[in-house]
Amino acid sequence: VCLVAYNELEKKKYLKVIILVIFATLFHTSAIVFIVVLLCNKLHMKKRLLFLWGGATVILFLLFNNILASVLNYRETYNTYVTNDIYFNSGYLATGLNIVFWVLILLVIYILYRNGNFRSEADICIEETTYWEKICIYGLIMISLYIFGFKMNLMDRVAGYFRCLMIIFIPNAMTEIENKRTRGIVEGSLVLLMVMFFVIPLIFRPEWTGIYPYSFWFDVN
Repeated sequence: VCLVAYNELEKKKYLKVIILVIFATLFHTSAIVFIVVLLCNKLHMKKRLLFLWGGATVILFLLFNNILASVLNYRETYNTYVTNDIYFNSGYLATGLNIVFWVLILLVIYILYRNGNFRSEADICIEETTYWEKICIYGLIMISLYIFGFKMNLMDRVAGYFRCLMIIFIPNAMTEIENKRTRGIVEGSLVLLMVMFFVIPLIFRPEWTGIYPYSFWFDVN
């Protein structure tokens, strides 16, 4: 539903976006966070944005417990998560790996940008947010949510609303790389990274997925 909402956002049908996000909350209330796409979709990657992101992340991290208490007062059904200790003081390895993964993605984009591998602004409407910028903007949001995951590991699920957007952003960002050789290297590296990100936890931490009876057809031991 959120992906459909984003498709309507690309068409500038803002009312439909709001209606679809509200509809998504009927499945899970947390979908309301997706409404921030209305603000983020027109942003451009600037140093000022990085400073604002860093400051906001620190402030929200410090206020996280107070914000969580306010949410629980509003939605008492979430109290079951708080009473379950597995959502607190755990999952640090998975949270850390997610942060490292997206930091690597952003570093690759930064290197490509500095080397002039993306299409020039002359080829793109000055008002248009490029797909590589969208990866960075929503990647920063996810990194913040993963950092909040050190407080409560359920924040990974919230990050999933923005992670699904990468299905749209990453393939389109590839088309913004001018040099075909560079594009091929980036595509191959990305596929390898994604496969590793999926396979390694299945081998060493199969309990993370909670999927049964899936298992490897060969003995990893």
